Amino acid sequence: MAVITIDRARTQANWLVPMALVTLGSLAAWKASEFTGLHFRPFQADAIMGDLTALFLISLFLERTLEVFLATWRDFGRVQLQQEVDRADGAAKSAADAKAAAEKALAAAPGDPKAVAALADAAAALKEAERCALQKQHELDAYKTQTARASFLCGLVAGVVIAIAGARALSPLLAELPAPGSPQLLVVTVVDVLITAGLIGGGSDGIHKLVSVITDYLDATRDKVAGK
Repeated sequence: MAVITIDRARTQANWLVPMALVTLGSLAAWKASEFTGLHFRPFQADAIMGDLTALFLISLFLERTLEVFLATWRDFGRVQLQQEVDRADGAAKSAADAKAAAEKALAAAPGDPKAVAALADAAAALKEAERCALQKQHELDAYKTQTARASFLCGLVAGVVIAIAGARALSPLLAELPAPGSPQLLVVTVVDVLITAGLIGGGSDGIHKLVSVITDYLDATRDKVAGK
């Protein structure tokens, strides 16, 4: 007869997490009921483009700064791995040439035991060389991924610090901020810091694309007005 055991800790965790989320959501909804609607400034292209240009320049400066630090920190390991990849690729090419030579030797002397053995050894050596080359390339790719992740995290942390210092993306769009010291102002500030940190930490290319979207929209709007 099978004995069924129940992991009490896992069972409690299965219902405690949803209950905690429901409780926190209810408290947040109750507190948010006291918030007032946010009022945004009228759309002014020059002002918005000016704010985005400032964030773009900050992000660009941050990218160049991170490049310097990351180059000092990570480039040595990357160069070493790249050299290992190049050596492994060279060994694989040499093994492929040796296998081709062994095939020609066997074709010249069909059935020769030495030629057959040489071809088998060359094929095994090629397989091992290709495996080694793939492994080294995988190690290099993993290292580059780690570097990109470190760059993003550093940029995100720097973006949070810059946003806390006062460079914001959301606040300039608001006609009026919530009352000082209110929970709503705290929530707006946190959201503003996160949005700004994401824009700055995501790199200047993302902000440039956002600027391009706005300029394309403005150009299309002008064309529609001119066509009427």
